[in-house]
Amino acid sequence: MQVNRTYAKGFSGNPARYEKYIRNAALTHQLDPMLIKAVIKVESDFNPYAVSSSGAKGLMQLMPETAMDMEVGNLFDPQENINGGTKYLKNLLLAYDNDLSRSLAAYNAGPGKVDQDGPLPRIQETRDYVQRVIQFYRSYQQAGQVDTSQAIRVRKLVTAN
Repeated sequence: MQVNRTYAKGFSGNPARYEKYIRNAALTHQLDPMLIKAVIKVESDFNPYAVSSSGAKGLMQLMPETAMDMEVGNLFDPQENINGGTKYLKNLLLAYDNDLSRSLAAYNAGPGKVDQDGPLPRIQETRDYVQRVIQFYRSYQQAGQVDTSQAIRVRKLVTAN
């Protein structure tokens, strides 16, 4: 799914404005806030009004069906979107035994593709997506912005080749 973002006129994504929501979702769902931040960066570049060509919406680019499953009422509400996207990512990590690459691939391409095509689907966009999220995640951690009490434990942290 190629993301074509629709931006509100004059909008500029500001990560700091979502820190509180990221922190709260991280605590609620026991995920590293730097991972959530990395997903948001790659998914929407911190634009709460982003809409993909496939219909994914908001900061964490949730599909309407996924949003309903995650109890998100308003996809464009940053707090709801971050909480729902974090809940979904946590569910994927649990389903894939904390394998970050597979979980991110499922977040991008859908669990069906990961289950059908093996560890990483043979979709270049998905492979690029996984690599980009992991790169931002590591970058945020190296910048000293990681709260180790919230760091996730992953079985595999590999880059896509």
